Amino acid sequence: MRLIENVYQTSGVMYGTNSSTYCIDTGEGLVLIDAGFSEKQYEIMRTRRKEDGLGNKKLRDLFITHGHFDHAGNGWLLQKDGVKVYMSAEDGAAVKSGDERTLGSLFGRKFRAFTPDGKVRDGQTFDYGNTQLTVLEHPGHTEGTISILAETNGKKILFAGDIFVLKACNPADELQPEIGWTGGPDYNGTKNLETFRKLKELPPVDLVAPGHGSVYFGDSRKLFEILYHLAEKEAQQ
Repeated sequence: MRLIENVYQTSGVMYGTNSSTYCIDTGEGLVLIDAGFSEKQYEIMRTRRKEDGLGNKKLRDLFITHGHFDHAGNGWLLQKDGVKVYMSAEDGAAVKSGDERTLGSLFGRKFRAFTPDGKVRDGQTFDYGNTQLTVLEHPGHTEGTISILAETNGKKILFAGDIFVLKACNPADELQPEIGWTGGPDYNGTKNLETFRKLKELPPVDLVAPGHGSVYFGDSRKLFEILYHLAEKEAQQ
């Protein structure tokens, strides 16, 4: 589904999958954000690209926001397609070993370990034709969680992984975001709070694209302010 020019959602609730994945048509190949969980989701992602007119375009790079199964599980399949996979050093080590940090036991199957092609760091940029990507280190949900800030066709998009989830608004049409899952073996509450402070200070973006739930076209500053206060309350508990 086309979200804005050059940016597509290729899996998520609307397509019958738990996690969301995204695709950017850079004019120099397709750049993917997150890999999804299962072979079923892999096929849905491929079908969606075809339906959106991207089926004949070259798959170039994949950025995985963190090493949990539902976001990194298909990394090995996409590598077989010739895609180069980029992750943080910390979560890259998790998927290389396939250890408990990937949450295989939670998903009821063994994680298929793979070695990312490159390690990324905070502030690192990637230029692709009509698109520039910037890596933002946002640890807490996992030790090496990253977000990807994309700029394309004059618009800014934040691909935020599992830092937070956007639920349906309440009957008063008020935002109902929630902090991402805090039960992982390498969750760090102190770092998570710092991540939300960084989000609160981020310049406005046109589209927020989390790893679960809904995307958001509204006022990103308002959303991040709400999330920061939620993170503060959680840190005080």
